[in-house]
Amino acid sequence: MDSPLKKNDVAVVLRPIIDDGVEWDGAFQMLVTVAGPVELDEEHMRSLLTVASYLAAAVPLMEESKAFTELLRDRAEQLSGDVLIGDSMSPLLTRNTKCEGGVQ
Repeated sequence: MDSPLKKNDVAVVLRPIIDDGVEWDGAFQMLVTVAGPVELDEEHMRSLLTVASYLAAAVPLMEESKAFTELLRDRAEQLSGDVLIGDSMSPLLTRNTKCEGGVQ
């Protein structure tokens, strides 16, 4: 399967930190990545990267502010009917959902 990321895509990636033989404790790294080739000019790519950095900054704010977390939770619940996977809408993913892909 081809990567769902396309040229010029900017993605926020949550990478779980899992030690061998140890159950995942919820820790993860957050990365902002760009899929190439990049054809946008520098100003437009910088704008996308700024939005991605705002999204990444939301996670530490969630730890600091219960009110902010509740606002995000409420909005996520409003939007959680379907999610975009590839080129089609699918039901919200669960821990048992099996997906193909993830290649960059």
